[in-house]
Amino acid sequence: NSSAHANYTTGMRQFGWGRGAGRKHAAADLYHRSYEPVYAVADGVILRDRQTFYGGTSATEVRHTGGFIGRYGEIASAAQKPGLKFSPDGRVRAGQLLGYIKATTKRSGALNPPMLHFELYTGKLSGPLSIKGAGAYSRRADLINPTKHLLKWEAKR
Repeated sequence: NSSAHANYTTGMRQFGWGRGAGRKHAAADLYHRSYEPVYAVADGVILRDRQTFYGGTSATEVRHTGGFIGRYGEIASAAQKPGLKFSPDGRVRAGQLLGYIKATTKRSGALNPPMLHFELYTGKLSGPLSIKGAGAYSRRADLINPTKHLLKWEAKR
């Protein structure tokens, strides 16, 4: 992705930010304009392409080289932005177009900026990434903070 329009290392955009009721943010949110392109951070294989995610958006999950899994959330569905489709086990290259950012329908205005919601997992576990009620993040236990990796990938561009 091009550089985020707001700092994803602080405030409500950062990984681990409190969401209320003991819940924590499981991603780094990279604010952009609607329908800005989303690119793969590294080579990999598609696990799930544009599955229903949150507030009228979709997510694509990629097992990247080295085994880690990136979840690219809050992107447009195939119906909202047709013409881009990956099959499970389809290969992607670093920098390849994966989809387009889409604002959720859950909030409005300044509280709902379009963003890429980027989650990162070690890939050492299996099963669904989201697990309702699984700790403060409601995610699989191999969830990791993506911030230092995003900063490293951005520096390489």
